[in-house]
Order: sequence, then structure tokens, then C-alpha cells
Amino acid sequence: MYRNTLLAFIIILTAGCIYTSKDTEAPIYSIEKSIEHTNHLADLYTVKYFEQFPEIATYHAIYNAQHDKLTDNTLESIKKWHNFEDSLLHELIKIDNKQLIGKQEWVTYGFLKEILEASIQLRVCRTELWQVNHLTSWFTQYIQLAQSQPIGNDTLREKALNRWSQLPRFLEIEKENLKEGIKLGYTAPRNIVLLMVEQIDELLALPINESPFFSPAQRDTNQTFQNEWKTLVADSLIPAIKNYNRFLKGEYLDKARTTISVSALPGGSKCYEAFFRFQTSTSQQADDIFEIASFYVKLNEAKIQIIGEKLFYTSDFPTLKEYIRNKPMKSFNSKEELLAFINQTVLKAKMKVPDYFNILPKSELIIKQVPEHNEKYGTAYYQPPSGNSKQPAVFYVNVHQLIKGLKGQIESTVFHETYPGHHMQLAVASELPEAHIITKLFLNNGFNEGWANYATILAEEIGLFSSDLARLYFINKQSKMMVLDAGIHAKGWPREYAIDYLMENTSMSKELVSTYVDRVIAWPGQFSTYDAGTVEILELRERAKIILGDHFDIREFHDQVIGSGSITLGMLRQKIDRWIALKKEAEAEETY
Repeated sequence: MYRNTLLAFIIILTAGCIYTSKDTEAPIYSIEKSIEHTNHLADLYTVKYFEQFPEIATYHAIYNAQHDKLTDNTLESIKKWHNFEDSLLHELIKIDNKQLIGKQEWVTYGFLKEILEASIQLRVCRTELWQVNHLTSWFTQYIQLAQSQPIGNDTLREKALNRWSQLPRFLEIEKENLKEGIKLGYTAPRNIVLLMVEQIDELLALPINESPFFSPAQRDTNQTFQNEWKTLVADSLIPAIKNYNRFLKGEYLDKARTTISVSALPGGSKCYEAFFRFQTSTSQQADDIFEIASFYVKLNEAKIQIIGEKLFYTSDFPTLKEYIRNKPMKSFNSKEELLAFINQTVLKAKMKVPDYFNILPKSELIIKQVPEHNEKYGTAYYQPPSGNSKQPAVFYVNVHQLIKGLKGQIESTVFHETYPGHHMQLAVASELPEAHIITKLFLNNGFNEGWANYATILAEEIGLFSSDLARLYFINKQSKMMVLDAGIHAKGWPREYAIDYLMENTSMSKELVSTYVDRVIAWPGQFSTYDAGTVEILELRERAKIILGDHFDIREFHDQVIGSGSITLGMLRQKIDRWIALKKEAEAEETY
């Protein structure tokens, strides 16, 4: 999982009213003007975005960012942002994007258009009125922000103190927004509220100097600043967080919805479809999502039967499920053993990728453990390198979760997050010299997670898994999360039914299954990104193989997929189709 949930939180925070302006005006610009105007609009969006949401600029180490501000989360400010999005889209659709084909601006245009349209569609969900969850709400994201807050000189110290003195006001506004949500029928699921309450309780139990919000003082050597920061945390931040948590435990928990499906909100199924589009960059009806995912589950069951016949001399799927669940497979005796295995697996994959890619990342990849306060709920994730190469890429490992897992399960996580997964794709994207910054900072989950999941399938195809049993663990999980996502949010599955579905159809532990189910409840559509993108890439690869025959080169194909950075899945299909056509033209010329 590519982890920029701070970005997800900020974007979701802004959703509100339906966009209804007409967008049928004819293109009015020449090619030169189209290029210029596309870049201008993308520049304008980026600048305004960092002004509106300064936390994102800090998180990405943007030069000269507003490190002294928090987002204005008032409903009035959110409405102003909506107006800006509407006006920008109105200008963007005046450009004839067909004129941009073959140019970098084609990517910039398509990417910006999808950001705007998806964000506008998501407004039906009114997410700013029910932002309580343990994965993407302010609490976990501002912990990340505290750890990213720049310090080290008097100016930065002053900015840090100014920014974080605004947190009590931010939380009071959050409470008012949640109260408004209660009035209008928009609330978070009760079990997710309880998870966040538990998370906050655990943090509040820590001594001040162990709190993740104490990070700026821990990273600075100035004694005066350390004292000022300790006073700020003790006298301002902690009391404000306690007050917010009391509100959740009391007034809010009683009003939280007992249904877990996002379709239970006033926006109904349109809300889930908006989340699905926002996450995947594709438009699907809720029932279609469920049917597509169920189809691919059946295909993967057929793969399991083939491997099962080889390993256990049976192709009976119910029997194989029990074998997969109960077959002993070595886990880990210590944190050190787990980390050594992960490092070895990363190195093995890194050595293999040049056989399947021409484009390779230049950025360093390091491995770190997730913060202890987030071990119980957080998953392993990848953080891309900064665009200026000052910060390396990081693979964050959840030792608390993974040490209980099996080696085959952990291998798939490593391939997904590092090589040939997120690191191959996101590090390369950050290093593209001519790409607009918008495509490096505002990433598309359908493409990103789809690539990482496809890359894990590629790892299985090219023999990176250590055993057939490890392959079984990976394949057994495929597509079931998209079924789970649509099952909960489109079919109305209760939480226990969703847990039973994964327990009956995967080899995961009850604890891990519960974590995944709660992730789907809190983050609609996000788990569908993996399969939506994977299906698209696999279909395009097969199409290219059939049309190009002996002229198909897997390295060229992969370079085409990742070589433009994070693009929408629709843009990817157009790009691959153009590449196939150009290859066929070159082939015809050689023959002639």
C-alpha cells in the first residue's frame, strides 16, 4: 500500500455539493496555447492546493512551504475550495486534449481533469461531516505531520510553534462539523469510532516526551525550544485532544451509525460509486464491481487448484483451503529475524528486476519500522522519495503484525511495496525530469495500487516466491478484497459476515482479517484499487502480446506502463494502444 493517507484525508475533507455547471463549450485554443494553458492550470492548482492544505507541502518537503499553518477546516473554507475546483475545471475543458497527444502535457491534462472530476463527484458523500476513522482522519495524519515538521533554526521553530498552537481550534471546528453531520444524517460507523477512541486513549496514556506529537522537540537541540514545545504539548495539544476524545466517547458515539456500508448515508449508492471512482479513476456501477471481483476470485481458485494438485494431490477447493490454512510454514522467532528476512527478500527482487525493466529507479530505498503507537492498527506501507532526492524512499514495516505472519505472506507484501512494486513505479515517477509536479504529488490509487498488485503477480510469475506454498498464500488472497469492498458497501454485508467471508476463503488469521475488514469499512473503494488496476494492466499486456507477437518485449511494456508516472487507467489504455500501433507501423516498415 502506497501510504499518503494525509493526502487522502485532506482531499476527502473537501467533498461537499454536486457540481452542475455545463461543460460543453468547444475548444478554443491552438496547440501552443493549449500546452501553455494546461501547464498554467496545473501550476495554479498546485499552488492553490498547497495554500489551502499546507500540511501536504510539509509532508512532501516542498521548498518555502507554509510550515506555520494548518488547514482551515471550516465549512466556509471548504465551499471556497469547491468554487475554485469548479472554475478550474470550467477552464480546463476548453482545451482540446487531442492536440496534446504525444506530449507531456497530455499526461498533465488528463491527470488534472481526473483529480477535479473525481473530487467533485465525491461531494455527494459530504465526508467533511463524518471524518472519524483510525486510518485517514486528522489524528493519524497529524502524527505524520509532527514527524515531518521542519525544525533546526529559529525561523522554523517559530513556524512550528505557530502551526501547532492552531490544533485546538482545528479540533473545535472538527467537532462542529461532526455535530452538523449528526443533524443531516452523516455519521461514521460506530465500530470505527471505537477504534479511533482506543487509538487516542493509547496515545494519551504516553508520557509527554514519548508522545509522537513531541517529535519536533526530540529532533531539535535548542533547549529553549524543547521547553516551549513541551509546554505547548502539555498545556494545549493534549487537553484539546482529550476534549475531542471525550466528545467522541459521549455525544458522538451515541449517534454513530450502526450500519457499516457507506451506502447507508443520504448519498446512497452514488456515494459508494463516487468513492470507487475517486480511488480507482474508473466509473463502475456498484453491482458490476461485485460481479467483476467475483469472476476473478473464481479464476484464482482455478490457479489454486492447479498448484494444489501438485503439492497436495487434490484439486478439491474446500480441501485445499484447509491445507493452506493449516499447513505449517515457518514464521519468525524475533524482530531481528523478521527484518533480516525482509532485507534479503528486497535484495533478491532488486537483483531480478533488470531482466524485466529498462527503466530503473535511482533513489535509495531504506527499511524502517512503523511507529509503535500505530503498530496495532497500521499496515506496512511505502513512502516515495522526495522529488528533490533529499529524502530516500522508505518501506515501513509493521513488526507487530508481520512477526505473527508466515514467510509466504510477508514475501508478497515485500514485492508489493518495494521491487517490482511501488518502488519501481513511484520512485521512477518522482525522477521524471519533464513531468509536471502535479503528477508526482497527487497520485492515482487505481494506477498505483493496481501496479503494485500486478507487480506481485509478476513476482510470482518470474519465480521470486520462495515456494509453491508461498505462491498459494498470495493467490488465495487475490480479488477477495474487491469482493469484500463491494460486499460491504454495495451489498450491505454486516461486519461479522464480512469477517466470515475472509475466514472461509483465505488463510489469514482472525486478527488480520478483522484489520482488513475495518480498513474496508473506514476507507470505501480503496481496497478495490488493487484489482481494478491489476485487471487493466493484465488485459493490456495480453492484448499487446497477441497483436505484437514476437515483437512483444516485456521490458518495453513495463517501461510504457510506469514511464509517464501516475496516470489514470483510461489514459494508460490509450497510451498502450498508441505504443502497440507505433510498434506495428515500425514492423511494417521493416518488412517493406
